[in-house]
Amino acid sequence: MHPAEQPSIYVNYLPTPRRVRRALRIAVPALLWALIVPALLWARAQPDPGAGVWEDAREREFVGTYIASPYPMLAADDTGDGRAGVMLLVQTGKRAAGNVPAERDGARIRLRGWRLQRLGRTMIELLPETAPEVLAPADPAARLSNRPVGPRAVRGEIVDSKCCVCSMKPGEAKAHKACATLRVRTEDVRRTR
Repeated sequence: MHPAEQPSIYVNYLPTPRRVRRALRIAVPALLWALIVPALLWARAQPDPGAGVWEDAREREFVGTYIASPYPMLAADDTGDGRAGVMLLVQTGKRAAGNVPAERDGARIRLRGWRLQRLGRTMIELLPETAPEVLAPADPAARLSNRPVGPRAVRGEIVDSKCCVCSMKPGEAKAHKACATLRVRTEDVRRTR
């Protein structure tokens, strides 16, 4: 076929027409830049989630007073950085530490696990299938008092504490919401059993 007779539309078994080639040389790079530049600007505008550390390669031992309610915590003598503090206790997966019996509330215990921390918050992921060692019996004075305060309006955000402290480097939007939604769903299933 003579070039003058060549159609100006694309037909897959014929050579690409010159006009279409010229348009593609401009349109394809322009379209790529139109996608890349907003994506880079959007990524740069995201807030830094902070330096989260999950010490899953370094098992540690913690000693302190066990607090069962409102959720499992350890008032530790040393949180791993030379200071005393309160740390949430979690298990592998999206579960609070259920392997510490509630009747040990107020007892001095020793346990082993991995430290998770971010922005001044610390938690311990307990070693699977290990029970804490009781060092001293429960002291009623060490227990937190739970007293009803009546109806309250609370405004805030539901988060998965483990994801929020470290494991998922939380931020905003779908991934952050998905962790919290999964946590609420897991808790609902656990309570109905």
